[in-house]
Amino acid sequence: MNNKQFLLVEPVAKTPYPPLGLMKISSMLKRRQRDCEVFHTVGNAIPQGLYEPRVVYITSLFTWDTDKVVDSILYYKRRFPKSRIRVGGIAASLIPNYIYAKTGVKPHAGLLKSAESCPPDYSMTFGRKIKSSISFTSRGCIRKCQFCNVNTLEPWLKSFSASVLDSVAERQQFGSVKKKYQDRQKQIAWYNHAEDDPILLFIRALSCEAKRQHTRRLSILKEIINRYPSFIYARKELVKAIADVIEQKCLPSDLVYAKDLAEEFLDKYRSVLKNDEIKEFEKIVEKIKPKLQGYQ
Repeated sequence: MNNKQFLLVEPVAKTPYPPLGLMKISSMLKRRQRDCEVFHTVGNAIPQGLYEPRVVYITSLFTWDTDKVVDSILYYKRRFPKSRIRVGGIAASLIPNYIYAKTGVKPHAGLLKSAESCPPDYSMTFGRKIKSSISFTSRGCIRKCQFCNVNTLEPWLKSFSASVLDSVAERQQFGSVKKKYQDRQKQIAWYNHAEDDPILLFIRALSCEAKRQHTRRLSILKEIINRYPSFIYARKELVKAIADVIEQKCLPSDLVYAKDLAEEFLDKYRSVLKNDEIKEFEKIVEKIKPKLQGYQ
């Protein structure tokens, strides 16, 4: 019998998206525990092949569903008396004393730091046909709206580091993200932290490509890289954006801006660029120069 079994439980499924926290916990467990088995379920149901999990992780979402969370906790305590029961999520973080009084299990409040940096495990579907999901590019909020508990759960606004941004960018596969968002720039713009969030800015830059807003696209990428010079995906997109300006029938002003930006970028960030990136930018500058003859 495998003593490295773990169970992830969503007591009630009321959203089209699977529980992101549990999906990250799955990735964390598979990284830490070689040859472990991670099972997932919705409600009070035992997955086939599960015998005695080492830990049962139970999430919570809406406070009005707390009774179902309590019911699941008590069910799995009875079903697996030797297993450790861990409870977390939004509702558990907001009313931990209530859950503890009803179940004897003390919930984990807030984010589970050991799992937060892990990518979601999309093999954990929780009975859904996953066509889309969500990602966090920052945590916390600067505002204190009375109707919202984000400031209570995550009181400090924190953007991810450049290394995490690259990880997010790789997972999101921005080629498909671009197709989805290229006609929805206005819907991105209303987000309160769009000007401070590098991933949202990055998506906005991608949406500019379809609209042939070359200078706008370049200026957004410049802004991102000035803040996060080690954000590799932004650097790659900048090279592509400048190359597009060269290949397409753009205004002379776009060409001048692209050339100036490439030269400025080389001068400012040469120390962080890889050799192949330096050569790529140098080639771009040389390609632009002939196109500007007669305009300068």
